[in-house]
Amino acid sequence: MSTSRKPGFLYTGEKISVVNNAPTMTYFVRGDPAKPMIVVIPGAAHPARIFYGGHENSDPVDFIGHWFTRFGYSFLAISYPFESEPALLPADRPDFTVQEWGNQAAEVTMQIIKQENLPRRAILLMWSMAGKILQPYFQAAHNYAFDVDFAVSLVATPAIRGLRERPPGTTSSKTGYCIASPQIKQSFLLHLQEQSAINGGKCIIPDDTYVREYVANLPVGLTGWGYRWSEQDRQLIDDKNVAFEVADQTSMGDLPYLCSIYGDSPADLRHSIADKYTWGFMMMYQLMGTLTPAEKMFLIENPEKGKRVTRIIQGAPDRLSALVQGGHHFFIGEKGAKRTAELVVRFEKDLAHLKSELRAVFQ
Repeated sequence: MSTSRKPGFLYTGEKISVVNNAPTMTYFVRGDPAKPMIVVIPGAAHPARIFYGGHENSDPVDFIGHWFTRFGYSFLAISYPFESEPALLPADRPDFTVQEWGNQAAEVTMQIIKQENLPRRAILLMWSMAGKILQPYFQAAHNYAFDVDFAVSLVATPAIRGLRERPPGTTSSKTGYCIASPQIKQSFLLHLQEQSAINGGKCIIPDDTYVREYVANLPVGLTGWGYRWSEQDRQLIDDKNVAFEVADQTSMGDLPYLCSIYGDSPADLRHSIADKYTWGFMMMYQLMGTLTPAEKMFLIENPEKGKRVTRIIQGAPDRLSALVQGGHHFFIGEKGAKRTAELVVRFEKDLAHLKSELRAVFQ
């Protein structure tokens, strides 16, 4: 991983490198080598520092990175190529794709595993738009020979067509990156202020600092909004297949184990209403995919055991989903950050129990 200092202000622990022919900004803290590494991927218009903080006067307890390391886990945050002012990364990959995103993040994960002599195991956390990295990251992890123990949606939008509408007024910067519009920034600020209120009115990130240091332009091909960047035409082009290319060719049965954390805020209505069941739908199909043809025949021939498996799989969304007070930024602020980390630790145990229950049916 080649590293070089770029213009702009890096937070403590951040490193810039070029991986898989694209720039990235990473942050890593080593934990207990016996535990899987937590890998976090940010959503639209945000570098991964939204997971660990570091601005002037920031409080570590307000960010999930603090709590995962406190609970003993190695913690790796990976930013996709973004454009900011002042510049942190070279703004030279407006055409960056979801396939490249998964490959880049998996390659960074493997580099850290080798560098730190860690077990070849990761727990993937995906925020918002990062739900679309699930399939390409998991496939790349297989190629790099490390395991994804499970993946956790943090109000993430998976690569399923028709879940959301195209936002109005999508435009590009001079370099081709999708601009984080004033409307998008205002929406994010509303969610941030909601977390401040939940945490007793504490100023977690000042508004001006948040917009300047935590929000950035992004490659439009990661969004799933129906655009791609054309280098030839130097403009955004309509393309309904962008961001769905990998997921369209991937069976849900071939995904890693899945969990979901969502909020309760009306300001994040789509996720507050639907996430438990969107990801619950995927959880059940993934779990069915773990059953071999011989096991399915066994369940047909032993109907009481078949009914037991049905109950276990149908109950997965209740066991592997959880609500945290707040909206799209529920994991920011001490209450939500700590609770989010605690839930991931709980999911690790609950998944082990669920898998044990399924195995017991066939013994």
